[in-house]
Amino acid sequence: MKRIATLYALTLAGITQTASALAAEPVKADALWQNTQQYLRASTGWVAGTITSAYQSSGKRWKEQADLVPTARLESWKDGEPVRKMDERADSQQLRSIHLSSAIANHPELILADCPQPKPIKLAAADPATSVYECKIVTKAVNYVLTTIVDKASGRPLRVTAQEQDSTAQIEFTQNAEGISLPVQYRLDYRPANTEEAWTITMQNLDWLRKPEAQIKAAIQPAFLRLTEFKMQSTERSGANTGQIPQR
Repeated sequence: MKRIATLYALTLAGITQTASALAAEPVKADALWQNTQQYLRASTGWVAGTITSAYQSSGKRWKEQADLVPTARLESWKDGEPVRKMDERADSQQLRSIHLSSAIANHPELILADCPQPKPIKLAAADPATSVYECKIVTKAVNYVLTTIVDKASGRPLRVTAQEQDSTAQIEFTQNAEGISLPVQYRLDYRPANTEEAWTITMQNLDWLRKPEAQIKAAIQPAFLRLTEFKMQSTERSGANTGQIPQR
């Protein structure tokens, strides 16, 4: 059985509609946010050893759910990046198997890299033990709003939400035994307006470990990490056709 592994980046393009009922405070130097950035920088060199993913949909556009392999595990390294092998699915009758993941499992330190000085905001339903920040990321490639909930005492990140026109990515953090804050859950919801099409991907990033020093030196650091983007790892069996997954 011939194995061809390919990563596809499926981008959910859209222009953010920024009508918001949030009450924003003036931008200012914020020591608490600096602590948040320190937490993210401390996660440099950590990667998820195991990723599990689940997919739910309504509509007719994506029919590959029968091919989905829930789990992929770290097997080796290539150019400083982890290579994960999909678990076998005994019940699969398809020629192709796919696994879904996000780049945050490889580069958690970049999740808030493009948000150096956000605005503190007030949310009516916010936990009084937390602080909330908002920033807008506008480039040629993306236009979305980041909302970050942090621990008010320490600045430790708890949740990051990236909102685009039709899609919402939500990242949940937890601390490991060494006090490193890591993105253990990623949920991506796609709900386009005026259509019945809708789907949700949920990923669990597990078994975090430090990247070997040699791989850190070999790695090419990404210039940008888009939070509303996921990757599709595809294994083609003998006789299967290969090709690009259609853009959403």
